[in-house]
Amino acid sequence: MTNEFIAGIAGIVMSLAFDFAPFVKDWYEKLLPGKKRLIATGLGFGVVAVMFLLSCGNLFDVSSFTCNQAGVEEALGIWVTYVLVNQTTYGLIVKPLRKAVA
Repeated sequence: MTNEFIAGIAGIVMSLAFDFAPFVKDWYEKLLPGKKRLIATGLGFGVVAVMFLLSCGNLFDVSSFTCNQAGVEEALGIWVTYVLVNQTTYGLIVKPLRKAVA
């Protein structure tokens, strides 16, 4: 699996979990919109950071980052991939389903 694929899957899963997983949804719905966006993007940053750290520490062969400036730049690009996939999933799947149910 590529780093982009892992980040994309994480973006989809988190977008769906925040709106459909019972306990997560109840907690997430109570938050202000700005906090929701911050949590969604922050978790994605965490996913990419863990992938980077595990790769650089040779602890788990989940990704192929290089441990230098180029690797950090790649990680930031992959985080952008996560954000785009997360928000696209929300806009194309979650938001229309919410309107259909309401």
